[in-house]
Amino acid sequence: MMIPSHDITIALSSLFVLKKQIKISSAEYAFDLLEELKQVADGILKATDHPFVKNTLSFIFFDLPKKDLIHTAKELCDRIDSCVSFLDMIETKIAFNAQSVIKNGSTVFVHGFSSSVIKALILAKQLGKRFSVKVAESRPLMDGRKAALMLAKEDIDVSLHIDSTIGKCLKESDVCFLSAERLTKEGIYGPTGVSLMASTAEMLHVPVYFFVNSWTHDDQIRNDVIGELDSEDIWPNLMADIAAKSHRHEAFIPEKNFFFISELGLHDYSNLIKEADLTYPWLMN
Repeated sequence: MMIPSHDITIALSSLFVLKKQIKISSAEYAFDLLEELKQVADGILKATDHPFVKNTLSFIFFDLPKKDLIHTAKELCDRIDSCVSFLDMIETKIAFNAQSVIKNGSTVFVHGFSSSVIKALILAKQLGKRFSVKVAESRPLMDGRKAALMLAKEDIDVSLHIDSTIGKCLKESDVCFLSAERLTKEGIYGPTGVSLMASTAEMLHVPVYFFVNSWTHDDQIRNDVIGELDSEDIWPNLMADIAAKSHRHEAFIPEKNFFFISELGLHDYSNLIKEADLTYPWLMN
């Protein structure tokens, strides 16, 4: 059984905190209960401002009907329970939606580690598909090794490749699977290197698919979440006076012919944003 992604784990923890507060609250009126919960939510968002958590909390409070205390508490608990069920299944939905692009006899190129990508490939194996996977190591954190080990444990034909060989790897691949960690109307965030992988795949006419959870919808690209790595992560025990630099994430605008696999299905970038806005009106509200 795979552990949910870090973002989903934090969102689930936030929901459990809210539900606990409902149970222990001594509020006499619905208004007081909502004020208590919003203070708790504000505290959560001070600890993490990730859009996935913001959107999860927005769903709980969005357009609440005006009711008495008992009915308001029940409405909130019902929303929390339905949200927990949705989050528990979201990566499984993404995995099923990816099956149409994982073909028998194909070679899949993967960059780094994405729990959604891994789950989709494991599901394809369980469905009896035969395919091979080439994983880029994704220096300096070597996330590709983690991905390769998980796939190998499922008896999937997998090989690990150094990042400088991506051109050769992509020439030998039928599809390229990447991950997008945040969506905005201006572009996406992904692990450092995804823009290079995507542009190289496009140049070699290899179809590019980004795996994404649409609840990561953010209001704008913000430079403060790019995140610079410690030099020790890049070059351990560096003695010389050299600045070793890299970022955890990068922001870029995807090409029109890149596709996104989410819990909503398969879309190009602009249509995914439109579909998410229509399906989830509380996103970033």
